[in-house]
Amino acid sequence: MEKTEFLLQSIQQLRDEIVSTQKIRAQIIGFKLTYVTAGIGYIFSQNLSPLLLILVAFGAILFDFLITGQSISIKRAGFYMRTRVGPVLRTEHLWMKDYQFWEEFMTEKPERGSYSTLGNLGQTILVFLLALSSPFFTHNTDKWHWNEWNIIGTCIAIAVLCYFMKQDIRFYRTPSKFNTQKDPNFSSTLWKDIKWLWKTFRDV
Repeated sequence: MEKTEFLLQSIQQLRDEIVSTQKIRAQIIGFKLTYVTAGIGYIFSQNLSPLLLILVAFGAILFDFLITGQSISIKRAGFYMRTRVGPVLRTEHLWMKDYQFWEEFMTEKPERGSYSTLGNLGQTILVFLLALSSPFFTHNTDKWHWNEWNIIGTCIAIAVLCYFMKQDIRFYRTPSKFNTQKDPNFSSTLWKDIKWLWKTFRDV
């Protein structure tokens, strides 16, 4: 098998893998939407404790982690084609010097959109805010009584939830994990995460 044929077959296989991963990611997003809407609807329809919204928020964030994992797999395949396969093809065929591969075209900022981030992360943030407000709507009932242990447990759960939410936002704002140097965006402060989030929602 010639080198060119092998590289072209590698590109085709990687692009098939990307399409397959995109389908899996879309399914996970659908499962997340079903889980969040069904969870919130069940809690309010059955008059359950609003504190259960914390579990719904945890689930939404964990779904985001799965979605991020699939996105990283897609980026990894595109990064390999852009940095490893493309340059070799250009050296083998002079006519490819002025040709822009699809993976290179997709890295250009003007062609990037934040609508998917707004839709997916925005949904998680809404559930997160509902979970944070749930203690204020939880009253003493026959099934639930506020005491020191319940208060401590709720505070711990909310603190862990805030940490998970912060990591979720940070994963979304990290543009690439394939740089040779450490990405400064990934070790950012909370204030930088908030500014990035504000800019993302503002620019849509």
